[in-house]
Amino acid sequence: MWTGSLSTDWYNPENWGGCAVPNCVYNVVIPAAPVNQPNITGLTAVCGSVDINIGATLSMAANSQLKVCNNFVNNGSLLASANSTILMQSDSAVQNQSMTGAMTGANALWNLTISKPATAGGNTVTLNNDLDNRGNVIVNTTNSGGSFNASGRYHKVAGNFTVWYASIPYGVYSAASTLEFNGTANQNYFNRGSLNSVLMNSGAGGQVTLGNSGATDWMLIGGTLTLTNGRILTGANRVNVINSAVAAVSTGNVTSYVEGTLKRNLLAAGGAYDFPVGTALRGYQRINFDINNPNPKTNMQVSFNNAAPGAYPVLGPECVTALFDQTALNHGLWSVFTTPPSGSSPTFNATAYNRSYSNPQSGFTIMSKYLSNPWTLEGVCVPASPITAIQRNGMTTLNTGLQLAIAQALTPLPIDLLSFDAYPKAKSITLKFVTASEVNNRGFEIQRSLSPPEFKNIGWVDGHGTTSEIHEYSFDDRDVVPNNTYYYRLKQIDFDGKSEYSEIVAAKITGSNFFMNVIPNPYSGKTNITFSLESEADVSIEVLNTMGQRVAQLDQGMKAKGDYRYDFSAKEKGFATGMYTVRVIVNGEIHSKRIVELD
Repeated sequence: MWTGSLSTDWYNPENWGGCAVPNCVYNVVIPAAPVNQPNITGLTAVCGSVDINIGATLSMAANSQLKVCNNFVNNGSLLASANSTILMQSDSAVQNQSMTGAMTGANALWNLTISKPATAGGNTVTLNNDLDNRGNVIVNTTNSGGSFNASGRYHKVAGNFTVWYASIPYGVYSAASTLEFNGTANQNYFNRGSLNSVLMNSGAGGQVTLGNSGATDWMLIGGTLTLTNGRILTGANRVNVINSAVAAVSTGNVTSYVEGTLKRNLLAAGGAYDFPVGTALRGYQRINFDINNPNPKTNMQVSFNNAAPGAYPVLGPECVTALFDQTALNHGLWSVFTTPPSGSSPTFNATAYNRSYSNPQSGFTIMSKYLSNPWTLEGVCVPASPITAIQRNGMTTLNTGLQLAIAQALTPLPIDLLSFDAYPKAKSITLKFVTASEVNNRGFEIQRSLSPPEFKNIGWVDGHGTTSEIHEYSFDDRDVVPNNTYYYRLKQIDFDGKSEYSEIVAAKITGSNFFMNVIPNPYSGKTNITFSLESEADVSIEVLNTMGQRVAQLDQGMKAKGDYRYDFSAKEKGFATGMYTVRVIVNGEIHSKRIVELD
């Protein structure tokens, strides 16, 4: 029993009631009553169990060590200074040990070393509460075969994390529910075992460097990987997330990503999988693969390479005007490996979130190269995607040896038409359309039909030439009668005479006066879809991707007269940012609006 009758010195027998200074055989109780609470200043403090009572305090000076041969219990306060160490090691008897009580926040440990034998029934230290380590964690310093069981706990580590790996028997870390790395400098990680969930939450300058522990994957994660702050440096290996859920890996950000290679398991039904990878030179270079169902690939790994493609064949034209004949975007390219490495491939959409480039041109799209084949344009371009989120849809080669880069054109892609809608009124039909950008745009010829594909010109709306701003247009068609279905399209005409057609929309005057709005658009995060009904109606509200596949059914069924509002976020539903179409069907009439979700 600690009495503190003389001082705070742990090593003075007088402070232990005249008994000998504790050793591995004797259990220690530290009560709250003594004015002098114990302070460990050296490397030779030892005890059996240590029980810090409520109201009591154990202080550990910088660079000090306490060897605990039995259990560690803190119901009071532990003040662990820089580089102090708790050593959990039983010498006199083979026994399991436990750590219980307050070990987080102000009671955080600095270093923790587990040193246990391989003997069954005595080789484990069990963590009974959450734990913060402001320094290093070591599970065995030799091939003793001991185990640290942190299962079900939340474990924060600010220093190195090492589980004995050099020879058999290896150390064992029974992973915490979440292992959080929160250091402010480099943290080395050596562990042959797997982890559950990992949170990167480093301070300024923090990063985790994976070391070669002899395992197939230098960091294996069975839960989730959340990238908030700090990078994971994989070196010649990778981070492998075997949880196939789409949301198992967060999108990362410019301060937090996998610097190297990230491997992910995939669902047979596919999904929108983010790969927040990058390099030291180019930084964060996230790419998303929205894989369609069915998906024969069980996993894929992605890395980013600083070396951009050299010369490539002239590609295009596509998207009406763009001829990709310029130097590729010079930040680099993505490399893909899959399992199985070849054979059947799913169709997929790719979105490249480009950064750290210095040679942007006016037009761009994703190009692909498979093995020794030349660079090519696979699938279809998405004109409205910005350079920071270039999207390409309907790609069909997802095998080992695939590379993706950004092809560039001097001629920009054509008019980015965000939406084109027709709204019936009492005696007219109003056309509304919105552009995200325009290049050399003289204007729009308004065309109408009662029986497509035959259309006739009914009006003209001037364009805005060349602009990168959003512009809204409208046109009223008054030469209409009730209960006829009218079809409309736009013929966009450049100053040089080139033209292209929009999609076809339809409307009929029925007295419903339906109007839908989506605000904001484009948007980040989520947008609001609103509309009003003047009477009860059968309504379906859905969101489609650029392949026409439904990604969300927001509502369906009979709706009463009134105002309706729905929130939508592609990212929250596990899909990539980019272009989508909101489609509302009211009593069989289709109303649609194109929307763009930004990163």
